[in-house]
Amino acid sequence: MVMVLPLSKELKSRYHRRRLTVRKGDTVRVLAGSFVGREERVARVDRRNRRLILDNVTLRKADKKLQQLPLNPGHLLLTRLNLSDAWRRRVLHAPEPAPEEEAPTEAATETPSASTTSAAPAPEKED
Repeated sequence: MVMVLPLSKELKSRYHRRRLTVRKGDTVRVLAGSFVGREERVARVDRRNRRLILDNVTLRKADKKLQQLPLNPGHLLLTRLNLSDAWRRRVLHAPEPAPEEEAPTEAATETPSASTTSAAPAPEKED
């Protein structure tokens, strides 16, 4: 299962995308919860439980040990990308496909007067 996160405004304008698959090494901003506003690096992606583990986002347990806190990907925003992977660089820098224009149909090339005389106007409904 792939986890995608929305991109920051800067990354949206640079890569012309709204969201991207998150990977280990990416930097994210926390948007909700007790760690709101912090930007941390992704330490691990837990695909089974659909959670992300970030560096320096920890919880102190009763025995004073620190435990990494798994976060919901819906509360995160991608701010910096890990571009060490050649495939990811190629996907991000790929040219946008040009939208195909539809060929005009025969009905569109007819004169408007011929089409209006053959069809009767629809009756108006009164409420």
